[in-house]
Amino acid sequence: EEEEIPEQTEEAEAEEEAEEEEIPEQTEQAVVEENNPNDSKIPSKKEYEIPELNELAQKSSSYEEFVKSVSRWLEMDNRQELFQSIIKSAEQASKITWNNIEEILKSNGVNYRQWDKVWCTRQVASKFKNSKTYVTIMQLIKAIIQYKDYEFNNEIIVEAVEFAEEIPEQTEEAEAEEEAEEEETSEQNENAEVGKSENRVKMECMPDIPQFEEILGSVDKTQPIEKRVEYVLTAMGLKKLKARQQKEIFEIANTAVRLKEMSIEIIFSKLTIPKKQQKINWMIFSKFINDFVKEYYSDTKVRVLDFLKCMQNIVMLENEIESFTDPTD
Repeated sequence: EEEEIPEQTEEAEAEEEAEEEEIPEQTEQAVVEENNPNDSKIPSKKEYEIPELNELAQKSSSYEEFVKSVSRWLEMDNRQELFQSIIKSAEQASKITWNNIEEILKSNGVNYRQWDKVWCTRQVASKFKNSKTYVTIMQLIKAIIQYKDYEFNNEIIVEAVEFAEEIPEQTEEAEAEEEAEEEETSEQNENAEVGKSENRVKMECMPDIPQFEEILGSVDKTQPIEKRVEYVLTAMGLKKLKARQQKEIFEIANTAVRLKEMSIEIIFSKLTIPKKQQKINWMIFSKFINDFVKEYYSDTKVRVLDFLKCMQNIVMLENEIESFTDPTD
């Protein structure tokens, strides 16, 4: 039951790629509806026009500076350079898809992992959460590239240079103060890193994956149980699977974490999935978990039941497990 699932057929892979490229109707309708006063400076191709990018472009003196300002605005933190590399790779791609971008990143020697894609995707979704416009990371990448033809305001550079010439040289006292401030900032950053490590939660059945442990440490137990389960699975790449597989893996996990007594037989008895499909779904779940682990440690194998028990300890409160009816009833 724990054997690996055979690789997808070429036909299945082609279907999946087609699904990835398809843009939902609501997304197409969501691309900016407002008229911008500087339309003359906007590229002629406006299918991915985003107001926030217009504002950043108007404050930038070049395309390179614009891309950097977008990565700062998205709060990419230590992934700013990686995000800029993603944009450069998309510029080189004959067709902008994640597969093409990833191939170019690797050929350029950029250190890139699937977790980086998940993190950047979540960051973009979070940034546009309260925006008038619904924007996916792929739409954002395409929108940014359109600004290669934008007429940036070179006067910004002149003004900056003139202003710099007027600034008097720092005194020794001012330099000493600045060095002290830098040391204080450095110390604060170190303390912040320590704080982050304290917020990590280790999943005992998994190898050490710091980024994933930070996600586990931020599980909000005031949320409904199904939301907590979905939060963890999404961080592992659940949304990359086909819709049916997402639904079945989620049902197995959401059912199992609620059970006071956990075994394969008991979990199967509680599922709405047809019995003839249950073992296959279990194997798909196993492949999903171990594909995620392979991104970090290729030799580590994780059993589904062990994973579910660890997940229960992380996302559930003890009284929530006890409050459910005995699964053997």
